[in-house]
Amino acid sequence: MPILKACCILLLYILTFTSNYAQKSYRVKNIHIEGNEILTDESLFKQMNTLPAKKLDKLLFWKRRQLFTLSVFDDDIERLKSYYLRNGFASSKISYAIDSVKRKVNLHIKIVESDFIKINQLNYVISGDSIAQFIVDSIKPSLPIKENRRFKDDDIFKTKELLEKSFEKYGYPFANIDYKIQLNKEHTLSDVAYHIDSEKKYYFGNISILGDTLTPRKFIHKYIAFSSNQTYNQPNIDKTQQRLFDTELFHYVIIKSIKDSIQDNKIPVEIWLKELPHWQFEGGVGFGTEDRLRLSAQLTRLSFFGGTRRLIFKAKTSHFVPLHLELKFIQPDLWLENLDMIVKPFFLREREPSFMIDRFGGSLNFIYEFNKRLSINLGYAVERDQIQELNELQLNEDELNHEKSIISIGSDYNTTNSKFYPTKGYKLSGSLSYAGLGFGEDIHYYQTVLSWYKYHELSKAISLAFRLKSGIMQATENSSQTPIEERFFAGGASSLRGWSRHSISPVNADGFATGGNTILETSAEVRFPIYDIFGGVVFTDIGNVWLETFEYDFYNLRYNAGVGIRVKSPIGPIRLDMASPVIKDSFNFQFFISIGQTF
Repeated sequence: MPILKACCILLLYILTFTSNYAQKSYRVKNIHIEGNEILTDESLFKQMNTLPAKKLDKLLFWKRRQLFTLSVFDDDIERLKSYYLRNGFASSKISYAIDSVKRKVNLHIKIVESDFIKINQLNYVISGDSIAQFIVDSIKPSLPIKENRRFKDDDIFKTKELLEKSFEKYGYPFANIDYKIQLNKEHTLSDVAYHIDSEKKYYFGNISILGDTLTPRKFIHKYIAFSSNQTYNQPNIDKTQQRLFDTELFHYVIIKSIKDSIQDNKIPVEIWLKELPHWQFEGGVGFGTEDRLRLSAQLTRLSFFGGTRRLIFKAKTSHFVPLHLELKFIQPDLWLENLDMIVKPFFLREREPSFMIDRFGGSLNFIYEFNKRLSINLGYAVERDQIQELNELQLNEDELNHEKSIISIGSDYNTTNSKFYPTKGYKLSGSLSYAGLGFGEDIHYYQTVLSWYKYHELSKAISLAFRLKSGIMQATENSSQTPIEERFFAGGASSLRGWSRHSISPVNADGFATGGNTILETSAEVRFPIYDIFGGVVFTDIGNVWLETFEYDFYNLRYNAGVGIRVKSPIGPIRLDMASPVIKDSFNFQFFISIGQTF
């Protein structure tokens, strides 16, 4: 009877406890985990559906905290026990306690990790031809599973997957790989044996090019990274698909290995292509507080004179760029794969605070892409410039009308995880230009610009973005000063946002902006979600422009702070920023509407 009475009281307590939390809608305040020395809090929280509010999430006071459900939390505890077992802890113990304050619960999880299972012996039992042993030996150092390490299910599965991929790479797509695990009686040591049967070696068979395309088969074959009778290799299939897609001639590229039609150990391959229209037209209308009304049009001719050559005509107009006409000829893979040549004649009219300039000329660029992250650019440009003074700049005739020839080299390195919404990685870019070689020898100067962008996740939804830009230029040889149209200006939607576009600049005796030869800018943004497609930022920008080269005066910097709203769209975030100068300058709010991240 005492036992029955105790069970009834316990059952009544559980029902009452569950009912209380269900009826009163308790919410999660904090979750404390103790006792875990090997598995981190972060890895444990990834197994759970009940989660604490992040530290920075607590600043978003309008967001309600997670609703607490006891049954879901019990499932989380079972999931943690399973996770410990999969990570080699056969005897771990997990318990919990709950306390509540003002309809918020604090959850306390206590873990006793115990001793973990260690891999004692690791064996590879191989059957098949002689190359199977070579394949295993070549990949063994990079396999995650190792003797005397803690047993982990993920290591077992990843090792099997890597072995399968390695055998497929060497022409054994049907290799049979299995494993057996043997625990000792004390559950402290484990023997793991992989059984590998490489079966037959296979080769590429007939290659068929199918689908809707008029592109010559001879041209397509240039981008195929394998051939008939070559050892079957999945990485070469993937490489071929990417190569063909990168030509920008096809709407889709699908490569199929017909493994149910194998003859004499040869696997036929079908390449299905759908070609894009050779003539393409794009038009756009936009609005920004700087550019105001923007109009653009682009006409593209694919396969210009055959192959992957493209001819692109662009026309744009906006307030600060009243007219921009550009004809661009692109020759991909000029002499080497990933080496592109771009020839670009242009006419450009720009409006600046103190002057308007017409640029007419052309450029020749060679761009080599080492990989998806790193590229280098070598260019040569000639142009004739005509400047119209809008204010009393007092430029002489040579400064108003001159010719320039510029040779430049630049490089970009990008490790970010997203083009429009990066939260991890960094970007590094730099350029060096020299004017005065070849034509237009009346203008001599050099210019260099370095930019660094860093992105870091502070939590699952909140990220920190940082930017640093530095640039210098200096007149050389017989030139007394640098051309005004190439000098640095700061301020605006993508610069120091507490000031209007290009309003930060050295000025002449009459107070009109003339640009500077040294610039330094740095920005920091905290980016966070608000609701659905809406996000917010809090930011600060610091920097200035100085007249002389290398005149970095850190006691003479401009500061601004502001907030902004971001609206996600397929072409990048629609951006609304509001900022004001702080510290040294008086408050004067600037508003910007534009498209794309500030950096």
